[in-house]
Amino acid sequence: MGLRSKWRESQQVRRGVIGAISGAVAGITAAGLEGGLLQRYGVAIFIGLVVFVALKLLVD
Repeated sequence: MGLRSKWRESQQVRRGVIGAISGAVAGITAAGLEGGLLQRYGVAIFIGLVVFVALKLLVD
């Protein structure tokens, strides 16, 4: 059972990988923004959600 077959069969694996990618993008966004704590993380969470939904729609 290789990685490719695991990717095709398991919805949980796909969601985990998509979540990891969107979390990384959100973290990089939060680190690169200037401003208050709430503003930085609010924008980062929004960007992470948008990336998650976009990748979910792209993969499914």
